[in-house]
Amino acid sequence: MDVLIALATSIAYSYSVLIVVVSMALKEKDSPKTFFDTPPMLLVFISLGRWLEHIAEVSRTSVIRKQPLLYILAYKSLSRISRPLKIESVCGPKSLTRI
Repeated sequence: MDVLIALATSIAYSYSVLIVVVSMALKEKDSPKTFFDTPPMLLVFISLGRWLEHIAEVSRTSVIRKQPLLYILAYKSLSRISRPLKIESVCGPKSLTRI
């Protein structure tokens, strides 16, 4: 995902610089269509989303740590499958912490 964001913002900015330089070299009368506003907006929205996700994760884990009953209610039954095909049934909060 990070590579895709970096690639998209770099291409949009490079394209805009190239179009402006070509337009200036050809002395065109009309202003070219540029995308100088797109890379900063993408980076701001992605950063904002990651920040909000981090805040939600921190608050969620702090609530679960303060109230262990929520941890028990979240997982009534849990199974762990490992190789070679071995299925272990895990129940209860003490068993869940070992996983």
